[in-house]
Amino acid sequence: MSGDTTLETGVRRILAAFDAATPDRSSLNALAEMAALLQARLELLLVDDGELVQAAGLPPARQINLRTGAVEPLAANELAAEFRAREARLRRWLADAAAKRQLRWSVRTVRGEAGDALLLASEGSDLLVLRRRPGWERYRSSLTEPLSVARRARQSVLLLEDRVATPRAIAVLYRSDAQGTAALILAVRLAAAGNRPLDVLVPASEAIETARERIRAVSSAAATHGPRLRLFRLASEDALPDIASRIPDGLLVIGADDPILRPADAWDRLRGTNRSILLVR
Repeated sequence: MSGDTTLETGVRRILAAFDAATPDRSSLNALAEMAALLQARLELLLVDDGELVQAAGLPPARQINLRTGAVEPLAANELAAEFRAREARLRRWLADAAAKRQLRWSVRTVRGEAGDALLLASEGSDLLVLRRRPGWERYRSSLTEPLSVARRARQSVLLLEDRVATPRAIAVLYRSDAQGTAALILAVRLAAAGNRPLDVLVPASEAIETARERIRAVSSAAATHGPRLRLFRLASEDALPDIASRIPDGLLVIGADDPILRPADAWDRLRGTNRSILLVR
């Protein structure tokens, strides 16, 4: 891809974080494909629950065997062995996926309170990837409540829908500021690589003809064979329902500090869909 673009995405190091809900092999392949597209190093971070590790081995600690339904003691040595086996398995899978794409990669494990451990480990990365599960608020771990991490992160954050895969549809909310342009560049690269059209959503505050010229110029510079662009004018600044109707699933790319996300209920109105969300900083 080195000769394919003239505009850079600014993504050189991707950190994909997972807790006990580890990714399957197809998910790792999808992450490796994204990293190869962006010419970025892919680092897999496994976050072990520090409280769970401390509790293991104490007399009250119990676990449910999912195969038999039996309640069993939670042994510290068995838990440690499970963590080591998980890391070894993911290391093998990622090595295979990376070899096929000439990708730089690594796997490591950190232990501690999930949100704090993750933010500390993510320093220096350009894109933080978290799994976005249906019903975010049902999960009490900081890692599995990705919004709490995304709002504290200093880098761009990709909140993935529960099943990690190449998005079927891509849309970007464009503004003429630096964050809006960065969001457009990333969206163009992803859409072009997947041979998908790109829906560009233009807020009511942007002059449509000026935006149209700028979007076409950025698209041409960001990818030699840019995606087919479809421009949509949003009726107002309060247009999250309009955005949701454009992409019932797939990927929404948006500036992390975009005014459209500022209302207190903005995230509530985005929750009821299966989309992934890329917050660009």
